[in-house]
Amino acid sequence: MKLKCIGISIGIILMIAAACFGSTDGSSDTPLAVALEPVFQFEPVLDGEEVVHDFVIQNQGNAELIIYKVQTG
Repeated sequence: MKLKCIGISIGIILMIAAACFGSTDGSSDTPLAVALEPVFQFEPVLDGEEVVHDFVIQNQGNAELIIYKVQTG
């Protein structure tokens, strides 16, 4: 359950980042963070077991995208 919340939280963070940095008219130089897979459903695991998943972020904007910090909920 905890891992499910982590995946959902990361997805929400990425959508907020895309909304904040996205350009609606395309006229200004701004980055646009797009998650190819914004939500990932983790399978149940035993307590203490390590679970790893890579979230791929593409910059589809026309300026450099810098991600300073990512954290889970």
